[in-house]
Amino acid sequence: MKRFFPIFIFFLISIFICGNDINSARQLKIVCLAPNLCEITFALGCGDLIVGVSDFCEYPPECEKKLHVGGLLNPNFEAIISSGCNVAFLVPEEKWIGEKLKNFGIKYYVFRDYTISDILDSIKKIGDITGKREKAREIFKHFVDEVNRLKKENKSLKKRKKILVVVGRSEGKVRNVYIAGKGTFLDEIIQLAGGKNCYNGKLKYPQVGVEGILSMNPDVIFELIPDKNFKNKTLERMKRDWMALSEINAVKNGRIFFIEDTSFVVPGMRFLDAVKKLKAYLNND
Repeated sequence: MKRFFPIFIFFLISIFICGNDINSARQLKIVCLAPNLCEITFALGCGDLIVGVSDFCEYPPECEKKLHVGGLLNPNFEAIISSGCNVAFLVPEEKWIGEKLKNFGIKYYVFRDYTISDILDSIKKIGDITGKREKAREIFKHFVDEVNRLKKENKSLKKRKKILVVVGRSEGKVRNVYIAGKGTFLDEIIQLAGGKNCYNGKLKYPQVGVEGILSMNPDVIFELIPDKNFKNKTLERMKRDWMALSEINAVKNGRIFFIEDTSFVVPGMRFLDAVKKLKAYLNND
């Protein structure tokens, strides 16, 4: 009996602690101020805990029904507070928002969103916060297995195409071009898809000129389109801009693609979709 009693007490304490975790998770009212954090929270089955989302959240479709509360540059503090939230999920650039929300008794968590490793880490952390640890572990394992499979598959590639990913530029001509550099989410997407980033510098999102693009001589160019409402005429004009750089392999061979898919710009649950789509472009080359 003496040996049984401490075990029984431990059992009761464990139930109490677990029960408190579950209850506290159910009491969460979350505002997600970044699309990737919204995706992860929904994927963990916690969409019902979300009371507000960033204006840029559009996936999954259910988030459109949530209260929109601005974003990094224009947070609507009045809307955030009136949502009744007690927790805010933020990316590093939004920490200043969290500091202001703290004055209203709203706790905040900051999640890095620069690499695939950051995505996996965020899944685990949000799983802990919301009491969805088992689901988080399941998703985490699936992603790790798929990433390892792709890396193993790519080892057999004899040659990798040089890829340039343009994340922004001036309209009308190829100038003020910003590209995805090393150590970024997009650089990892390129590698997992079996390509090679043609930029070898140290900057994450450098601005390059025409001479720089000519010297890199990419085999394939992917230009990300920020607005899904771009009209066909605009795209045709953007294609013509590149024709001025006829010496580039990508231009000579007609390997310039414009991507409107947000899975390429949101480091969240759909990063494997982005890899699959990029891989399809390269395999059809």
